Amino acid sequence: TLTRRRAIWWFLESSSLSPPCLQTISLVYQLFSSALIVALFIVDSQTMSQQTTNFYHNMEVCATTVFTIEYIMRVYSCVESEIDVDLIPGWSRCKMRVWLMCSAASIIDTVSLISLYLDVCIASNVFRGVISLRLLRLFTLFRLERRHKFFSPILIVISNKRTELGATLGIAGLLLLISSTLMYYVESAVNPKFNSILASMWWGTETLTTVGYGDIIPETPGGKALGSVVAFAGVGLFGLPAGIISSGFSEIFSKGHDQCKCQQLEADVARLVTLQKDVLAELQGLRSQVAALQHVASEEKPGKRSSHG
Repeated sequence: TLTRRRAIWWFLESSSLSPPCLQTISLVYQLFSSALIVALFIVDSQTMSQQTTNFYHNMEVCATTVFTIEYIMRVYSCVESEIDVDLIPGWSRCKMRVWLMCSAASIIDTVSLISLYLDVCIASNVFRGVISLRLLRLFTLFRLERRHKFFSPILIVISNKRTELGATLGIAGLLLLISSTLMYYVESAVNPKFNSILASMWWGTETLTTVGYGDIIPETPGGKALGSVVAFAGVGLFGLPAGIISSGFSEIFSKGHDQCKCQQLEADVARLVTLQKDVLAELQGLRSQVAALQHVASEEKPGKRSSHG
């Protein structure tokens, strides 16, 4: 049964189990809230830190109102994340809401709301320009992660490929240390910029990552030859993490595609089960009607026989 609370939860979470019209409304709201967050920062960057405009103030009030209503609706409907929510007692539901408010995503929402409320309530433009308030509003950007899951695939890939990435980083660190030490002993006698191994490690970092700022360069023929070898090694070495991460992304998206198919199949099975129950209920009703008709017919037959006699 689609209750009001379940509809709110499906709307906020963009559940695939929700009706198509609710999914469309949820998508429109996600696009609107994301555009509102981005526009808030774009308009803010075009004004002075100690100055505000009516347009920006109205946009900030709109964002504060929308996100406050969403926060309240999320706390109210979070109990629908459980399957048998009707069997959960009232105290357990309150406990679930408290756990939701203590989660990392809710804490980020709370901090972003506090920053918006402070910026809206402060009347003086002098205090409005306090840097700390501006920095707090950066937490609003993390709301995009909940809706669009930007960082989740990256974190999953890093977790799944941590062994390969750790081995690559270990080799890179070893190569950096060896090349920096060799360059220090080759260049330190004639080049004052290589006055320590730490300074040489800065050069090694630039060379291995092929950035090449040019603030510190070798001057001796031996140093240039060593720098060439390190540069070619860096090109090959730092191509390995890119390949590992790209293969991890391919695996994640293929699994996600399969998971979407499974979810769709589960939804179809649930609809079929519901349809089967309805059909069985109708059949049971038809059987009851047929049995009643048979009973009436059996009672009428003896009466007809007696009248004929």
